[in-house]
Amino acid sequence: MKKLIFLLISTLLICTIVNAQYGINKAKYDYRHYTYQPGDPYNPSSAASASLFVPGLGQMISGESGRGICFLLGCTGCLVFSIAGGSIALNATEMDRDFEEKTRKGMAFLFSGLTATAGIWIWSIADASRVAKVNNLALRDKKKVSGNLSIQPYLNFRSYSTNNKTLLGLSVNMNF
Repeated sequence: MKKLIFLLISTLLICTIVNAQYGINKAKYDYRHYTYQPGDPYNPSSAASASLFVPGLGQMISGESGRGICFLLGCTGCLVFSIAGGSIALNATEMDRDFEEKTRKGMAFLFSGLTATAGIWIWSIADASRVAKVNNLALRDKKKVSGNLSIQPYLNFRSYSTNNKTLLGLSVNMNF
């Protein structure tokens, strides 16, 4: 039991250290202001769908592997906790002096583990979408250019009078 608690606490600490960049991006960019633009590398709905099937997978495909592994380990740890509780409850026999206490403890572990697993899984689904949105906003800002210059050839075959001259030149477009 102590080893399981130590494992969960160490996993949370590792997640905190590994996800420092997402924490910085999250403080700078608000996911509620996100709108999809062509060229965004991470799709929020795909990330959420992936986390629906495997907790943490959406974070992994959105570029936050450490965060995704933490969600996966958290769900796995809670499932192991609930399986251990179910095992305690099922292995208690009526001949044991503390049969009722073992059964009660086992059922409490089982239901608390299942509740924690469901909570982490739902959190993983919502978080995967947010991670994808924040990472897209950060990448857009990183790739943003202060100015844009485009030069294109210009060719016009219109006839304005009896002169049939072709207009030829360059079109310049500057954006800042």
